[in-house]
Amino acid sequence: MKRRDFIKIVSLTGGGLVLGSFIPMAAVGKEEGFISFPGDDPKGIFKPGPFLQIDSNGKVSIMMARSEMGQGVYTTLPTIVAEELEVDWESIEIIQADAGFDYGSQATGGSTSVRLGYEPLRKAGATARVMLISAAAIMLKEKPEVLYAEMGFVVSKATGKKLSYGELAVEAGKLPVPSDVPLKDPKDFKLIGKKIPRRDTPPKLFGEAIFGLDVRLPGMVYATITRPTAYGLKVKSFDSSSAKGNKTSMMSLKSPPVLLLLENQPGKCLKLPKRLKLSGKRPIQ
Repeated sequence: MKRRDFIKIVSLTGGGLVLGSFIPMAAVGKEEGFISFPGDDPKGIFKPGPFLQIDSNGKVSIMMARSEMGQGVYTTLPTIVAEELEVDWESIEIIQADAGFDYGSQATGGSTSVRLGYEPLRKAGATARVMLISAAAIMLKEKPEVLYAEMGFVVSKATGKKLSYGELAVEAGKLPVPSDVPLKDPKDFKLIGKKIPRRDTPPKLFGEAIFGLDVRLPGMVYATITRPTAYGLKVKSFDSSSAKGNKTSMMSLKSPPVLLLLENQPGKCLKLPKRLKLSGKRPIQ
């Protein structure tokens, strides 16, 4: 399957341009020596989720399938798209994608986010830009060759008239998706390779970022594990009386040899392993 086949119109929900850009990492990663990626659809079905969205108000949203763990993907990946799309990268809204096959592999690590996503992300941004210029050519009754994109607008070199991406989004969404769109010459980059402030830094500094431990759901419990103190030991015994009176569940697993502990309060969950007096034994050979 060619890479251009991974960019398609998904829907026109809400009125605008919505492109699905799902890149199975196994298809792209062969060039890097990778064979498979957790999360890729084992059936190889192209079922794209809405990756790049431009609504009729001009708001640009990017669905982020990778996890921001301090490595900077919330800044880097939107910047790559913004470079080709010709929008203010700081105005792009980032939406964290749900888990599932719609966005391909969502594994985050091994420096793969940029290495394997660089070209597909550029092509997604460039595809949207070409479609917006084509829409402007229809609406302005001018040739695409005399139009160019800049900071969320398509501008006419001949007349100086310009239309915002919001004004063009609905018309662009009606057009066929072009293949093999031209990418920028690196010498014309405005964002890639430049020093850009991290998007995730301010919310972390001011306590606004939401981490896993901040999530609260009805009936939610917390889990931790405890294991024997030496490699190769199996669980021999533990003192379950320490959990009496608490809303605690325990489960002994043979492989790997651990105790799984569930509690409705995170503090109690973290203290339980020390109170269980877990002992291990060597397995019979």
